[in-house]
Amino acid sequence: MTFVFLDVSPGIAGERVAERRGHFMKAEMVAGQFATLERPGPDEHDVITVDAERPVDGVVDDVVGATLTRPAES
Repeated sequence: MTFVFLDVSPGIAGERVAERRGHFMKAEMVAGQFATLERPGPDEHDVITVDAERPVDGVVDDVVGATLTRPAES
């Protein structure tokens, strides 16, 4: 199993959440999410970190590319 960590700043995340309409997640909830966030450590090899501040198409391309080129674990 591989996890994808979408790396985004609290400011960008807050802006994106504020643009949503009719979603349960409100912009004022973002700070609390980041306060409890545990970023992946260097010893965690089952995580792909992707720059999520870019447009969605680029993020998807990065995730697909990283998962296709990731060596299979035995």
